[in-house]
Amino acid sequence: MRGRPVKEIIRVLNPIIRGYGQYWKHVVSKQTFSYMDNYIFSKLVKHLKHLHPKKSWKWITKRYFRKPYHGGNNRWILTCPLTNIQLLKMSWIKIERHVMVAYKNSPDNPSLKEYWEK
Repeated sequence: MRGRPVKEIIRVLNPIIRGYGQYWKHVVSKQTFSYMDNYIFSKLVKHLKHLHPKKSWKWITKRYFRKPYHGGNNRWILTCPLTNIQLLKMSWIKIERHVMVAYKNSPDNPSLKEYWEK
């Protein structure tokens, strides 16, 4: 997507980031999510510098990076200046652990119907 507008990049990347995050949120992945955020950020910086070769880094940051709309102090969220859509971060996805099934609880036991519904 070299040279494509930021709006298109965000619309392509957001479902991919959300999908991978939802798939891997059940394992120990917070550090990996942070690594992926840093990797995506470095590639976006390279893309933005290629998109505006004669503009300064200060101009690029003022135009494309803002604080997240849901709150927070991180001001390095890629935001489209025209549509105000923002790029998701994998680290925003909450890690959810699997609940282990208690010992000798079979789904075939009719007396444990409430346990399996919960």
